[in-house]
Amino acid sequence: MRLYHQYGLFSGTVLVAENGKPVYQNAFGLANLELDVPHTTDMKFILGSVTKQFTAVLILQMVEDGKIKLDDPIRKHIPNYPNARGKDITIHHLLSHSSGLHHWGGINNFLLSKARLRHEKDSIMDMFTTLEERNEPGEQFSYSSIGYYLLGIILENVSGKAYEELLQERIFDPLKMTNSFFSDSDKIIKNRVSPYRYNFLTAKYDNAEYRDPSTTYSTGGIISTTEDLLKWDQALYTNQLLSKKSLELLLKPNFDRYSYGFHVNLRGEHSDLNVRWHGGLVTGYRSQITRLIDENKTIILLSNRRDTDTHAITNKIISILVNKEYELPKKSLFKFVLEKTANESVEYAISEVDNLLKTKSEDYVLDDLEIIRAGLELKSDGAYEKSLKLMQAIIDFFPETAYITFLQHQISQTYSELKNGTKAIEFARKVLAVNPNHEGAKSILNQWKAE
Repeated sequence: MRLYHQYGLFSGTVLVAENGKPVYQNAFGLANLELDVPHTTDMKFILGSVTKQFTAVLILQMVEDGKIKLDDPIRKHIPNYPNARGKDITIHHLLSHSSGLHHWGGINNFLLSKARLRHEKDSIMDMFTTLEERNEPGEQFSYSSIGYYLLGIILENVSGKAYEELLQERIFDPLKMTNSFFSDSDKIIKNRVSPYRYNFLTAKYDNAEYRDPSTTYSTGGIISTTEDLLKWDQALYTNQLLSKKSLELLLKPNFDRYSYGFHVNLRGEHSDLNVRWHGGLVTGYRSQITRLIDENKTIILLSNRRDTDTHAITNKIISILVNKEYELPKKSLFKFVLEKTANESVEYAISEVDNLLKTKSEDYVLDDLEIIRAGLELKSDGAYEKSLKLMQAIIDFFPETAYITFLQHQISQTYSELKNGTKAIEFARKVLAVNPNHEGAKSILNQWKAE
């Protein structure tokens, strides 16, 4: 963890527990960059989608109380739901992300602008119910925060209480989670950290964009600490919040992907472990709670930097906990490229990467994906010329890269956006030479032939 912080890859708090007892707890970096306030282990972070598991437990409590059933259609509890599909989508579909509803990105300009404004719940429903669903209810797993937003509305309608009240009365108070709150931008909350996002053009951190709590609500609005989240984790081994039957429902896999409020198991080297986990991302906050259920081992990471790779950190900590070999973290080639580009030039960045590859530096992950990420982020922020030079350099550095067609298509797209039809056609043809059915390349070719 010290190396992750030293390499600029982690700022926040971490807690690792075995059988409910912390075996490692620490804090790294700054909670506020402008005031040079360091993190301490009791700092509070917005959890983002880690909130979903709390919403799922509240729903199952309502099931136990006889106020709802999992196969109830949502229109039964949201009578003003403005779409006929409300008769087909059930509470189970919302909990398991199989409703077919969109994620926030499906709403035009939602995350870019609309999420900064305060919204009534009905106006949120009006935004997404005009969209065509991605699939039939129950057909497949399609992650949707909007589904969990609806679960919050259902909770309020069947209980007659605000979501915030239910959290406090049914979870925070019984578990003595005294450092947990429902997000409110107006309240002064002691030790709430400031969130940051990495600026790809300047290679420095900026204040993260604001998001109004009315848009995070029951899908991402809880504020908490690592210690309070450990209390939550341990309660799910008992019947303090739910009966044994309901706990089994909470953790039961659906589509081998998602239970209720938790992802099922990890991909990759630790896929054999019985794990329930969830990450969270909202503005500049990044979180992850990972529960090794059979071993009663828990990893909790809370960060105030959007670019934190909580999955990579978690995987290394799991390796330590289960006595597997692991490598110490390395410096980020992605950030190295962006920093050299911002502070010197993209040509200088490319020459420095060339040196690292020739000397086979052991300090960095010498991976083509790291440079690809840098090129794509520069492109996303409008630095087209720099992005083009980087993507071409990747092909030169890694002529056998598995992403050659992807890169050539990205180059073709970029030239197209720069109104350079000759180059756009040249690289579109390279893509089609490998994959004659590539729709993106065919589209670019047809566009420029027409012009």
